[in-house]
Amino acid sequence: MKAKYPKYRVSSWIDTSEESMAKENADIVYGVQTQRHKGGPWMHVAKGEEPMFFDTADKASSACDTLRRKDAEAAIEA
Repeated sequence: MKAKYPKYRVSSWIDTSEESMAKENADIVYGVQTQRHKGGPWMHVAKGEEPMFFDTADKASSACDTLRRKDAEAAIEA
């Protein structure tokens, strides 16, 4: 089966904000990454100028699903 691009995945990050770092255990945030073509680098996804960070992996996964769906719709229209 041929791989479809772009691909999306969830990545976890340590929240390095002052508020988070002041805690005994820093918070974890979940981001979205994309690979635009075979062999290409994984890059972080932003909405406007803000990175797509979420407080749960499920929310980040849902964002990946939304991006995949939008890509599929755009491919049909093209």
